[in-house]
Amino acid sequence: MDPALVRSIAELIKSIPGIVEAHLPQCYIAATKLGPAQILVVVLNPTIEAESALKQLHEGLGRLTLPDHHLDVMPLLPNDNLLPGVRSIGCNVECFQATEAPEIGGPVPGKWWKLW
Repeated sequence: MDPALVRSIAELIKSIPGIVEAHLPQCYIAATKLGPAQILVVVLNPTIEAESALKQLHEGLGRLTLPDHHLDVMPLLPNDNLLPGVRSIGCNVECFQATEAPEIGGPVPGKWWKLW
């Protein structure tokens, strides 16, 4: 992904209260005919209204992404079982400094394919 677009996504994420962490992994789901695609994984503070935060995120992404580019969003909570695997990939959105993040741990060592 274009580094300028990643920086814009990071700025958007920082502007939305309740998003405490973000990652941009490339995923492949073998059961589909689609090729690998980059997705945006956001970790939401469980004390906020998720629907409002996700609406702001989708609206902002619509203004940022190129017309021929689609970016799926996967929201997770800090205690989600998928989160250690996502963190282990090492694709966190750089420049994102969560100011309200609860203590939810750091990257977990491992291989990217252990996510599934």
